[in-house]
Amino acid sequence: MKKEISLFFLVAALKIIILGALFWSANYSLGELAKFGDVQSYLKIAGSYPLPYSLEGMQANVRHYPLFPFVVWVISPLFAFNLLYAGFFCTILISSLCCVILYLIAKQFTQKAFEISLIFAVLPDKWAQVSVYPLSESIFVLFLLLAVYYHLKGNFAGAYFSLAMLLLARPLGAIFLLSFLFIDIIVEKRFFIIKHAIFAAMPFLAFHGYLFLLFHKIMLFAHTEKGAGWGGAVFTYPLYGLIEGIKDPQLLLVRKFYTLSVFLGYLIVFALALYHIFYTRKYWLFSAIIIPYFVFTLFLKGSTYNWWMLALPRFLIPLAPFGLILLFGNVKERYLYIILSVGTVMAIAYSIGSHIMHARYGGFV
Repeated sequence: MKKEISLFFLVAALKIIILGALFWSANYSLGELAKFGDVQSYLKIAGSYPLPYSLEGMQANVRHYPLFPFVVWVISPLFAFNLLYAGFFCTILISSLCCVILYLIAKQFTQKAFEISLIFAVLPDKWAQVSVYPLSESIFVLFLLLAVYYHLKGNFAGAYFSLAMLLLARPLGAIFLLSFLFIDIIVEKRFFIIKHAIFAAMPFLAFHGYLFLLFHKIMLFAHTEKGAGWGGAVFTYPLYGLIEGIKDPQLLLVRKFYTLSVFLGYLIVFALALYHIFYTRKYWLFSAIIIPYFVFTLFLKGSTYNWWMLALPRFLIPLAPFGLILLFGNVKERYLYIILSVGTVMAIAYSIGSHIMHARYGGFV
């Protein structure tokens, strides 16, 4: 238990350092940081509880799911109902817990679990950045990690409850639910899992039933501001978008280089996941998570600019903790601490740079 507590506070310290660097880049204003990405939308949803999305003009926020805003709303009394402070505190708390759960998972596969989990505080850089903002990435990763942890322990009720929460954090949780079902029903022949899967889907269906009562139409994965379904006008053809983004003279060279590097890194993780499908049974659950999500994300259909080129690292974040285990499980400790040191510097630099670019160029995050 001492290692878990030490890890939590070390990670929290790293997150606070990154947040401090963001304070500097935002001229010491949390209000300036809240302009990043979708932060204001999540805080607006939190402010609409106890009946979320019921306020006038909330229809445009339906694309952002209710779990993270609910947690912010629950703890907001501790901050005199200041949702801005509650949101930032929540995110750092949750993202620190992510590393603790990753440690509990990783130590079942490698003796380098502590170092790998600490590295996850700062790598990948996009995770280091968004995991200090009031966004849903942190709680999504937390429940995905909990689902994996419970599943590895044979606690299937806990695993599918975590998947139920995952579906209320981001709709892409459906892909991971299918991955778990593939392992349990197709591979392991655990047909009793069907009852857990039905339970996992119920909160998701109830949420959309509530939206139907509010807006009198099906809001499944809706992005109402764009007038299109989820995966429509807000996305591009990923592979085509990646190529066009590299060629686009209007995108900064540093952004092109970073996104291409991230894509190649995840491609290595994808290759390792494929390898373990054939040669290492103990990593099957990791492979079942990584392979379909990577493929689905890569071929997500849509049409708009080269936005995918910029968003690629953010969409692949859920695969990162499992990729780190596959990549660094056998690396010597001294090299892991070098990676941690370099990764911390990179995370701070990336976070500051991305915030400055976002402030200058608007939606390019």
